[in-house]
Amino acid sequence: MLKRVLYSMLFFAIALGVSAQDVHYSQFFNSPLNLSPGLTGVFNGNQRYHLNYKNQWNNPVGYNSFDLGADFKFDKCGTKNSYFALGGLLNYDRAGDLGLQHFGFNVLASYTLGLTDNLKLTPGLNAGFVARSYGWQDALYPTTDGSFTPENLNTSTSYFDLSGGLNFRYQTAWRNFLDIGVGYFHFNEPVTTFSGNSVDEDVVNPKLNLYAMLNWPLGNKLDLLVNGLFSSQDVYQEIVLNLQGKIYLGDTYSKALYLGIGTRLADIELDDDSSTGLESLIPIIGLQLGNFKAEFNYDILTSAFSHAANGSPEISLMYNVFCIPPQVCKPCPIY
Repeated sequence: MLKRVLYSMLFFAIALGVSAQDVHYSQFFNSPLNLSPGLTGVFNGNQRYHLNYKNQWNNPVGYNSFDLGADFKFDKCGTKNSYFALGGLLNYDRAGDLGLQHFGFNVLASYTLGLTDNLKLTPGLNAGFVARSYGWQDALYPTTDGSFTPENLNTSTSYFDLSGGLNFRYQTAWRNFLDIGVGYFHFNEPVTTFSGNSVDEDVVNPKLNLYAMLNWPLGNKLDLLVNGLFSSQDVYQEIVLNLQGKIYLGDTYSKALYLGIGTRLADIELDDDSSTGLESLIPIIGLQLGNFKAEFNYDILTSAFSHAANGSPEISLMYNVFCIPPQVCKPCPIY
């Protein structure tokens, strides 16, 4: 009971004023619109849909994250070297005994500029609306009857959010490409508060993502996938690395098995103290069937926090739509 009381008080403090960190997907490469607005419309195909779910903690408190995204190219089925793209993204997470919730709706736009036949530059923008809320019904406090009635506190708040990004893609074949880019989030530094008091206003800290993602064929039926991310937001920094093999099944290249391993290195500074090191190991497995891909990983915690929290399962689903380029029709000279 005492532990639950303390955790409730901890998340009460979070709700009052601590800046929330953005979601930390281990499969960041499978949530491209959260990685950088510059990745809007950067993929093989014409339409892309993705869904991600992560159960970050069950103990000491629950923390679940979810996103659903889609983006679309306006490139006439790959016949244009430069084109516009639009996307939409929903983010939702819920944490703690107070049910601290984050709901974000985002609209993304980008323009891909074909510098050469193999090199493309894509700047992108993201405009979002974010709503946050929490509730008191499950909170416990060390009083005589375990009850507490807050005064002059709002249980919801919202703000407008702006982000941008830039991506370079070098691609010589559908199995051979490299993405290098940057995402810069919350550059308008939106203000959020639950107290209704301007003194307690809290700024959402900007976040920087630097990433590289490589798909390289090692053989007729084997690709090497290498993904790396450096992310920094306020006092928190992390590096996430992932190495996978994509093994094609059959002769049509429409089925493939993904096997890989990743790691997260984290650096966080609190009260003039810091904790740096290997936070987790991340085995991953996936399967591609036609245009559909599913991947699953489980973060095995190796940091000092591992004694207090379970590992983190995460699943990603992605579906790409390919269209047939228009054909030029010529009249038959016989008729």
